[in-house]
Amino acid sequence: IESSPEMFASDFSNAVAEEPISFIEMMLKSNKSINDLYVGSFYLGISKSKYLNDISEELLENLFTKFGGTSERSIRYFLEIIKNKNTCLWTENTYIVINDIFKKYSSNIEDNKKYDKSIDLYGLVINSVFGTVCKTISHILSIDNSKIAYFEEGINEYKQTNSIIKRFSLLFIMFHFYEKYANYILDYCLNDVYCIVVDGIMQRILQLCSKYNKEKIVKIIKLGLSSNDEHIQYIA
Repeated sequence: IESSPEMFASDFSNAVAEEPISFIEMMLKSNKSINDLYVGSFYLGISKSKYLNDISEELLENLFTKFGGTSERSIRYFLEIIKNKNTCLWTENTYIVINDIFKKYSSNIEDNKKYDKSIDLYGLVINSVFGTVCKTISHILSIDNSKIAYFEEGINEYKQTNSIIKRFSLLFIMFHFYEKYANYILDYCLNDVYCIVVDGIMQRILQLCSKYNKEKIVKIIKLGLSSNDEHIQYIA
């Protein structure tokens, strides 16, 4: 029977998804080190488990503290756990870790290419660490927008970016404070019409009509309607 570390990691992830609490408790009792490949698979299994919301934040944080995660893969699935959980009762240390990831991975993006389809850009963003951390922060803010305090410094530092991947990702966060970041939201979408496919952002733009530059909003809609991308046309 053929086998490989990757195949075992996949099977391990599926097993964890079925009984996450049992696996977490077992791993917390173990004194053995675990390869980062399996840390990522462990986190993946938890993140996709239908029992995720039965696991307390305290138990998860004990797991994070013990095993951490160094690869982009394990970091992404750590974030997916937080993003997929319906509650947000984390300690301050977890928010600090998320903010550290937000800061670290913003500097790893170099992107000047043009995308043929918005779906290609969307896929690239949500499969990147920076895109995943922005969506995770967005989820946190949807539950408690006072947590913006942990991330505001980074947002203000990156909001002048010319990278479409960064702009696209930041819109997931700015969505929750659309009046505060109105000018950036409008300018991002004017400069890169792909940005209007960010979840719910067009509705936010329309909510700005009564207070902000309507000419910009009309121009964004026209750009969308004239796009060769069917998804952008549909949203516009």
